[in-house]
Amino acid sequence: MRFLVLGPLEVMDDGDQPVQIAGAKERMILAHLIANADRVVPTDDLIDELWGEDPPRTAERTLRSYISRLRRFLDPDPSTEMATEILRSRGDGYELTADGHRIDAVRFEQLAGEGHRFLEVGDPEGAAQLLEEALRLWRGAAYQEYRYTGFGGSEGERLEELRRTAIEDHIDARLVNGDTGSLVADLEGMVREEPLRERRWGQLMLALYRAGRQAEALKAFTRARAVLVDELGIEPGPGVQRLQAAILAHDPALDRELAAHPESVRAVDVCPYKGLARFETEDAEFFFGREHMVAEAIGHLVGGRFFALVGASGSGKSSLLRAGLLHALRSGALPGSDRWAYAVIRPGNHPREQLDRATKELGDASRAVIAVDQFEEIFTACSDDSERQAFFDAVTRTVLQPEGTVTIVIAMRADFYGRCAKHRAFASLLASDQILVGPMDAKELRSAIVRPAEHAGLSTEEELVDVLVSDTLDQPGALPLLSTALLELWTRRRDRTLSLDEYRRSGGVEGAVARLAEDAYGRLDRNEQEAAKRILLRLASPGEVASVVRRRAPLSEFDLDRDPPTSRAMAILTEARLVTVAEGTAEVAHEALLREWPRLRKWLEEDSEWRSLHRNLTASTHAWDEGGRDDADLYRGARLAATLEWAAPHDADLNELEQDFLRSSRSAAEGEAARTRRTNRRLRSLLAGVAVLLAFSLVIGGLALSQRNQARNGLAIADAGRLASRSRVEQDPVLALVLAREAVNLNDSA
Repeated sequence: MRFLVLGPLEVMDDGDQPVQIAGAKERMILAHLIANADRVVPTDDLIDELWGEDPPRTAERTLRSYISRLRRFLDPDPSTEMATEILRSRGDGYELTADGHRIDAVRFEQLAGEGHRFLEVGDPEGAAQLLEEALRLWRGAAYQEYRYTGFGGSEGERLEELRRTAIEDHIDARLVNGDTGSLVADLEGMVREEPLRERRWGQLMLALYRAGRQAEALKAFTRARAVLVDELGIEPGPGVQRLQAAILAHDPALDRELAAHPESVRAVDVCPYKGLARFETEDAEFFFGREHMVAEAIGHLVGGRFFALVGASGSGKSSLLRAGLLHALRSGALPGSDRWAYAVIRPGNHPREQLDRATKELGDASRAVIAVDQFEEIFTACSDDSERQAFFDAVTRTVLQPEGTVTIVIAMRADFYGRCAKHRAFASLLASDQILVGPMDAKELRSAIVRPAEHAGLSTEEELVDVLVSDTLDQPGALPLLSTALLELWTRRRDRTLSLDEYRRSGGVEGAVARLAEDAYGRLDRNEQEAAKRILLRLASPGEVASVVRRRAPLSEFDLDRDPPTSRAMAILTEARLVTVAEGTAEVAHEALLREWPRLRKWLEEDSEWRSLHRNLTASTHAWDEGGRDDADLYRGARLAATLEWAAPHDADLNELEQDFLRSSRSAAEGEAARTRRTNRRLRSLLAGVAVLLAFSLVIGGLALSQRNQARNGLAIADAGRLASRSRVEQDPVLALVLAREAVNLNDSA
């Protein structure tokens, strides 16, 4: 019986007729057992692959029924007991026995290994025949229906890498056999397909040279160097450099044998570890350890249109989202998902704009996925409550739309989980479909350490792996520290081996981030170190050190084109993978840098109040500039005074735009003060005039009052005189006395 996994899963009987295996669960079990042929697969592992972390209560009984049906498919005649011999129950698991049966993947490895040995001992013709036979076994991608599973992802990637190596061995055999004419076109296609495989560039150079195209061979070296420097920041390896020197010297040996033996040209110094940086979709070939979680995430998206990855900082959410889940979907983990449209966004300062932009980019795709990484930025970067609410409403509306075609996947820090409760509709979505991303267990850590190294052609000492797992296991937020330690080990590798001695000499996982950062900082001169400090403080949010998160800033904030020390510092920080630059923005590669580098922690502690003022100043500056530099957006009053007071000792921390903003604010404030002084002078002059008029009015009023009183006195005297005169001529003595008395009352001089 033949089991075929180098393409779609197929089973052929002894007569080379297909055996129909009905049932998706039965086929998955068979594929898992084939991947572990002649090894016992524990029942728990099979249950995990079939149902993830939420198996039914009857999982073991159901698994036994699947195994029973699978045996009937493999041997319909129970009297022969052949199927029982193929699938054996072993203690707490099951084993597929390969003895007497053929597995195409096993046969491929045998043929490829034998072909490689023939090539090494100088038999290129025999090597070519064996390698051609090995490559003919491939009918598609290995375990192509199960690449999203733990066993299918890891075993499929391993076989794909062996296939690449076999193809390159076959090229070497053809080069030795003198088949250079048709090789150039094949190799051009191969370097376009995988430009970071240095061995292929060496083969192309040799093929061009042997075809009499020396100039093109040297240009191929230039192209290879440009790709490696731009993409990885490394020079071509010594094997390819020796090949270039031999071509320049017209070394006669190039016409007789390989320019370098396969091992010398094969060495591709690709670093499989990311340090503080996340794994992107294109890094999926080096992303290991989270296969079970990727499979679980895929399961959540079957029939669902929303899913959340929630975990602590340093748990690997972004890498899991990009290199795990999105890569699996793009590889066809769900039916038709390889034809879906994809967009990855971060909320940033204006989350609704980001969502609208992604929706526009997706166009009229029949099915699309929007991945929202760093979802916590909806709280840390967006300060507008109305825009935040609009973003939540738009996400909820998109997911709940009947017959909708857009799936939304988010990755969010767990400490922001509770803040989503305020937005009830979204909180309901979040509660219904999520995975908590916890620390890796020992098996996952071992895979994350060993498998990337194997994929890059490196070896790791077993003792080193044990120590790394021990130092990292159950440590919260330890993944970026482990990755940084592995990156450091890669730089210290000897003979393509990562060793325990180098790990101990370097200081271990603890302090790996600080060592990496201090090494980069030490490469800067004094002015550049000050610039590096300004860069890193700009890339941290305001607040106390314990609550600081990273901030993404546009490159325009750093004046890189006008400030050489800042430009040089940014280049060194980026090269050391402490800072990530992409799409016109810069950000700290991981928040672990903010916690684990003592020098940066001290900077953050020294002036937290200034950092808060600076962030507000930066935001106000952008609003002023984007709004056409309207004076209404400038600082005034107490806010301007406080900012100017704090900015005085931090002038070097301000970029040109911020300085323009403060100068304009100060100029506007001084202009307003001058106008106020002029107005006050005019008011004082007016008040003085009013006072003079008032005094004059009082004088005139006094004179008028005096004259009025004098007139009244004159009238009273005249009236008294008339009454007195009349009293003297009055015949009636009583009336005369009354008139005389009234005259005296009016004026006693009468």
